[in-house]
Amino acid sequence: MNSNWLVLMSACIFVGLFSSCSELDDPTKLDLNEVITVQTKKTVLSANGLDTTAVTAELTGDTPDGQLVTFKTDIGSFAGIPSNGTASNNSTSISLNANAREASVFLISGIEEGTATVSASVGNFTNISEVIFQRVNPDRIVLTSNRTEVPADGNSTVALTVNLLLSNALGTVTEKTRILFRAENDSTGQSVPALDRVALSDNQGVATTSITGTQQGRMRIISTVDGLNNLADTILVQFN
Repeated sequence: MNSNWLVLMSACIFVGLFSSCSELDDPTKLDLNEVITVQTKKTVLSANGLDTTAVTAELTGDTPDGQLVTFKTDIGSFAGIPSNGTASNNSTSISLNANAREASVFLISGIEEGTATVSASVGNFTNISEVIFQRVNPDRIVLTSNRTEVPADGNSTVALTVNLLLSNALGTVTEKTRILFRAENDSTGQSVPALDRVALSDNQGVATTSITGTQQGRMRIISTVDGLNNLADTILVQFN
């Protein structure tokens, strides 16, 4: 008996109740939900790099147990990889064999706001679920500068740094939080639009910018989180 024919027969026997051993490779022959479903325990996570939810794929219908299930996500990453699983370098893709017709992993949020599309695949069949990564705003803002006195020559630079902090929570403030810097003359209270800046926070909750000035006087630099005017910090910079 031809050895290749024996391999093909063995594969068909493993697939079992399917009408042919190619049905898992041909999505036109079966309804998606009769092959695999995927669910997440939570549908909303905090985009703080720490929040997690269980993701479970279930083999349905006549799909044989033990099939290789591949999970993928376009935002965040997978954690708690089972001993029988294999993961990509950045853990956005994990493959493991179903046990008792189920395969489970944990999705960990990133620090990017958005909606993650989480998929589970067996053969050429892929089912998806969505998880919202919700913005985490800071509850404290700290503004610092590398200098407090500079010449008003239009060339001398003051570097400004804002740290976005979570006083009573773990994790990191959501990336790309918009920070507004505005300036006013400390003596007159008059706005100085030439010193106004906008910056976005990085993945460590830090936003930076720089200013130069030609107007002499002591300037009050005020930093706020866009949309959260109650969170602010202030420093004074003397332009001579």
